[in-house]
Amino acid sequence: MRRVNDHIIARGSIHVNTIPSGHVAGAVAAGLTVLSWSSVLGAVLLVSATLIAIAATVGRYHYAVDCVLGAGVAIAVWLCVQP
Repeated sequence: MRRVNDHIIARGSIHVNTIPSGHVAGAVAAGLTVLSWSSVLGAVLLVSATLIAIAATVGRYHYAVDCVLGAGVAIAVWLCVQP
């Protein structure tokens, strides 16, 4: 699997690391938003967001800091829009 991933990154990547991770930010934002309506579904989405962050780091699409900052952006925005 690592060879397949390296092949994809070598040929299909723009070779620029994006910071923060938009995928993690979007997944965390969705989880936090849904959490106010359904604690179970929100928790499932937040676990999914964590798995997305882990996969993005292990798959070498992002550095860990990209994923942490993506989650941080989502949390900061979520806190700003709370009543």
